[in-house]
This record gives sequence, structure tokens and C-alpha cells, in this order.
Amino acid sequence: GISRQNVASDETLQFAERSVASNEFNLGRQQGLGVGGDMDSLSWMAAVYNGHSIGEGQNAEGVDTNHTAVVNLRYNVGEIDPKVEGDIDNTGDHAFTIGAAYAYEENDVGAVDEAEVDTINVDVMYKYQGFSLAAEYYDRTVDTGSDVDNDGFYAQAGYFLNEDWELAARYSVVSYDDGEELDESSEWAGGVNYYWWKHQMKAQINYYALTDEDQSGNEVNTDKWMLQLSSWF
Repeated sequence: GISRQNVASDETLQFAERSVASNEFNLGRQQGLGVGGDMDSLSWMAAVYNGHSIGEGQNAEGVDTNHTAVVNLRYNVGEIDPKVEGDIDNTGDHAFTIGAAYAYEENDVGAVDEAEVDTINVDVMYKYQGFSLAAEYYDRTVDTGSDVDNDGFYAQAGYFLNEDWELAARYSVVSYDDGEELDESSEWAGGVNYYWWKHQMKAQINYYALTDEDQSGNEVNTDKWMLQLSSWF
């Protein structure tokens, strides 16, 4: 799919919530069929999903013959799991992963016959001795006769003070085209995480400063605190 952070399981995330950019550009869960494989450090996947026509979307059945096609490529260096955020295993040697994804959609959106959507996503992650750095960039173009182009990114970092305590920080922004209601959405986030048993049992205290700015320059600012206790087996 689109967005490494979105396809990662909730329990393996560095923050209690995904970034505003990941939430904006991911494709959600859809029924479909995919094939993939691994060649040493290189992995690939190609898939076809129902799409986002009216009446379709997350966990819904298809209503037409329009679909979403996605291709993914990923290259790993060292011992790294792209779906696990934070260097919870205190990686002894430098580890790095880079991924790229492209999605093409044709959707029936009612007001016009069809919307053609192109989405590009590139992500990187680095881990070394308790330090982690992750970032993703997104670009989406929607063609309904005229193009609307939105893009965004996030970057987040974390560091383990010892085997139990981790500090984390993130910045994320989404820039919207002139025809959209919003001009920009941004997020600053900080967190302190405590791990009793790696990602299987942990506590996260996160602070989020969110700003939505419309095309006229008016801003809505939201400050949010979250405490999350989680466990999974």
C-alpha cells in the first residue's frame, strides 16, 4: 500500500497516533489481490484493490469495475524491520531501509464521471544503537478535468536513554492546492515512551500541537495530550 507508517501495525508505532501526512495520503484497507517476492535485500509487491468509487472504500465490497493498482519496491541494508518504529532492539550495526510506492486509481465520484488519482510515496528509516530516524514524502494528483495536487511529509526521530525509556519527536505537514478548503495542516509532536516488554507492553505519553490553516490565512490550533497503555501477544 501507500505509506510505510500506515501499513505498520498500531502496536509497533513510536507514537500513539500516526502523522497527519500518513493519515491524509494512505489508501486505507481495501479488498484486493497482490503478489510479491524477495531477492536478497530487495523486495517488491504489485496489487489491485477495489478503489474509492462512491460506495467503496475501507473494508467495503466493489461496486464497479474501476480499481486501484499499487506497486512497491523496498531495499534493506542490515538488520531492520520497516514495520517496527524505534530502535527497540538496540541495533548493533548501522541499518537502513528505503521504499517507494506508486498508486493509480480511477474512481466514480458522482459529480463528474471519473477521477484519476496518482499517488507517489517515498520513505526512509535508519536505526543504530538506540537511535532511529524515519521520514516519508507523499504527492497526490487528482484529475477530474483539472488537476489538484497535494503533497506532504513527516520526519520523526527517537532515542533510547536505556533499555526502557525512549524520547521521540516528530514534525509533519500537508500542503493543499489552491482549490482546496485548507491551505496547510501541520503537526509538532513529542513523546516519552516506557517499555516493560518491548512493543508487547508499553506506555506512551504524547503531546501534539496541530494547526489547520485555510486559504485565507485563518488558523485553528489544537493542543492534545495522550496517554496510551498497550499490550499484545
